Order: sequence, then structure tokens, then C-alpha cells
Amino acid sequence: MRNFFISYNRADERWAEWIAWTLADAGYTHYFQKWDFRPGGNFVLDMQQATTDSERTLLVLTTNYLSSLYTQPEWAAAFAKDPTGTKRLILPIRVDSCEPAGMLNTVVYCDLVGLNVEDARTRLLAALQPSGKPEIAPPFPGVPSTIAAFPGPVASAQMPIDPLCSAAKELQSIFATSGETFRAQARLRDDLSQRIHSRLGITRHHEYEELFDLYFNQLLPDELRLHRTIRAYTESILHEYNTRALRLVEREPRLGDFLPSVPVLKQHLILWLNKFDHVFVKTPSMCLLYVGVEERRGFPRQIEGELEHYLHTGTPAPRVETSEEFGEFAEEESGSQARFWSWRHNRVVRLHALEQRMAELTTIVTIEPTDDFRREQLTTTEEAYSRLIAGWVPPGLLHDEDLWLPRVEALSRDIDAAMRSGAPPEVIESAAALRHALFEKEYSTSHNKLADALPSLVPLKAHEHELGLGSAVSDVWKDLSSLFRSRIYE
Repeated sequence: MRNFFISYNRADERWAEWIAWTLADAGYTHYFQKWDFRPGGNFVLDMQQATTDSERTLLVLTTNYLSSLYTQPEWAAAFAKDPTGTKRLILPIRVDSCEPAGMLNTVVYCDLVGLNVEDARTRLLAALQPSGKPEIAPPFPGVPSTIAAFPGPVASAQMPIDPLCSAAKELQSIFATSGETFRAQARLRDDLSQRIHSRLGITRHHEYEELFDLYFNQLLPDELRLHRTIRAYTESILHEYNTRALRLVEREPRLGDFLPSVPVLKQHLILWLNKFDHVFVKTPSMCLLYVGVEERRGFPRQIEGELEHYLHTGTPAPRVETSEEFGEFAEEESGSQARFWSWRHNRVVRLHALEQRMAELTTIVTIEPTDDFRREQLTTTEEAYSRLIAGWVPPGLLHDEDLWLPRVEALSRDIDAAMRSGAPPEVIESAAALRHALFEKEYSTSHNKLADALPSLVPLKAHEHELGLGSAVSDVWKDLSSLFRSRIYE
């Protein structure tokens, strides 16, 4: 039997491998998927052997890990064997700013966040020991000695911890975990919605809460399992973290002096938790809980940028006005229902018209480099299309934003490297706009970077062959456009 089974999310493999190497170097044995699950083997049998043939389970604790469905069974078996923690069969190692919820919240973790490699190694190996007793005696806390003071340099005193800064960091950590959970839940929600629409041939538009409630009694076993998983996200992580966020802003009211969106956040959380207590828990057909359009108290997404500003500068964050696209959307939502659906209808009509025009310009005749007029028309249409779909999709609804961003950033660097003197002005301007959106715009989220980058790619796409980039820009623009377009429900 080996000492440890290392449980981790694939996105955190580098951390898991460093931990695996450190343990092996210290003489411990373990199962580590990257090293021990070899090509040709049976993954299920390998996982079964690893979990049953290990004395303890070590968790690489991150936001990715907590929001993943597939890591939960890996530690659940160990938890069932030792629910009180007396045998220490579960050892969470926290390597990024996240906070475990539910049953994992009761297990003490080893914290490596912010440590250098030597301190991290020392703390990790110390966590494996049966006792935390130090090897040398701690300093005497009583009356100072009368012996003459040591003449050498005195250790610097630690700076006092600012409770306001600690509260802001905790709120940022809460948003990071709940945000990842929301995105994981949204992927399952979309899967279930697509299955219901396809199987039952539904053509009428329903909001998600209404759709799942209306057809709950017609769900097949696989669909019902999806429904229960989505509901579990709401009942556990989202409920717990919304509760913690509300308690935090109530406990530290000074946050409102530095974060302008705190009052709106507080109203949103109160409404969400009230709806959870009085509606959600009494309605088994519900799996999602959204507060926004009807209550006019949606989650203030700009607060994440406000937190970044305050933690980076220590000064109050400026009040951020919503963009023109979202401002129009919010204004229509706050009006009559008829106005909202009229606005939505007009936007869908515009979307279809742009898509039809792009199809006409690209499928009737292959555009040659000499066909400048047609190329200019196509560029203008694609830019308008890019601005429309990028501004339509609100943050939080894209899939794996942080996985897409490095691809677009790498393309921007390739464009800058390929730029030559004498390049057309529109190419130079677009390359600069792309660079600004990705690297130079302060306090911008991954979603906003991708949304701002999309229109800038269009003029560059028209000149990619002149830059020696083949179809690299076209490929990224096409894939990114498809990503935004897929999040628009007509």
C-alpha cells in the first residue's frame, strides 16, 4: 500500500507534479495520475486501485478543484472512512486563493499560497507529520530577560494586518470560487436545456427556471441526474458563498467606502438568499436560482474590477459606468416587458441581417486580393457583427474564458512580431487596439478582454497573408465569434 493518492484537477497538473516530486524526494510513495496511469491501461481500474491502495488522499486544493464534478468522488470515499478526521485520511493542500465549502470546509488544509519554493516544501512536509511540534523551543512569552540584549541586528516586527484589506481579499476569494462554480453549473444547465429542447421539440422561448420547472415531470433518468447535480451546486457552494459574502459586507461596512457597488451587491445577496429560503428549498423542480431582471437587482459584475483597483492601489475604486451595450440592455429590462421584447426582437433581426450579408459576401464569389470593394464591405460587416455579439453576451456565460485568453494573447504577440514598416494604417491601428485590450487595459476581466479583442481582429484578418500568418487570425476570429454567438439565445 502506498502512502498517498494525489487528487487534482487537470488544470492544476503543474502544482500536482511539484507536490508529487517533493513527496517522492522525501521518501513517500504515492499514486499520481500523470506518472502512474499509463497508455493502454484501464482508467477506471487504475483509479479504483489508486483510491483503495493508498493510506491517505492528498487534495490539490484550488478553485478548479472545488468547482469540478469529477474530483468529488475521489475524496468522498476517504471522507466516508474518516468523517471525524481523527485518522487524517484527507489532507488538503491549498495552492490558490479559494475557500472550500460543504464537508470540505471542516477539514483543516495546509496553505502554500504566496510561499516561495523552500518555505512551501518545508510547510508541505511538516503537514505530513503526525504532530506539529517544532524541533526548537518557541520564544518565552513572559517577562523579558534581564540579560544584556543581543548586539546584532534585531528582527523586524511584522506589520499589523489591515482588517479592511483582509475583508477585500476574502471577498475576492469568495467571488473566484462562486464564479467558477457558476460557470460549471452553466455548462450543465446548457446541456440539460439542449436535451429537453431537442427531445421534446420545444420551439417557444422559456427562461431557464421556467423551462426546468415546466418540464420537470417529463425528464428522463439521465436528464434528472443532470438536474440534481445543477441543484446541488445551488444548494451547497452557491448558497454557502452568497451567505458568506453577505455576512462579510455586513461585518465590514467600510468596504462600501472603497467599493461603490457594495450597496447593490448587498441588495442582490439579500434577495437571492430570501428567494432561496422561501421558494427554492420548497420547490424540488427548481435547480437554478437567478435574481436579476424581475427584481432589478442583478449581480454587480463591476465589483470584481473595483476589488482589483482597491487591492492594487489602496484607494477607493472609481464608479464604473456600464458599457453602452449593457446600459441599453439594462434600460430596456427596467422598462415594460413589451419594450424589452421589442428591443430583443430588433437586435435579433439585426443579427440575422449581418449574418446573411456575411454569407453573401463569402459564399457567392471567392474574394480575391484585388477585389478591394468586396473586401472592404466584408470587413465593415464583420466588424459590426463582432461588436454586436461581443456586447450582447454578459460576463460569466462564456466557456473557459481563461483557457481562451492565452490563445488570443499569443496571436497578438505573433502579429506584433510580424509587423513591418509600411504596413497599412488600419493594420497598425488594429494591432495596437488588440494589444491594448489584452495587455494594457487596467482591471479588465478575461471576458472583457476577449470581447474588446474580437472587433480588432477583423482588419488584421484581411491582411494576415501579407503578414505571413497564414490563416491564424481568421481561425481565432472564427472560433471566438462562434463562442460568443453560441451564448446568444434567440
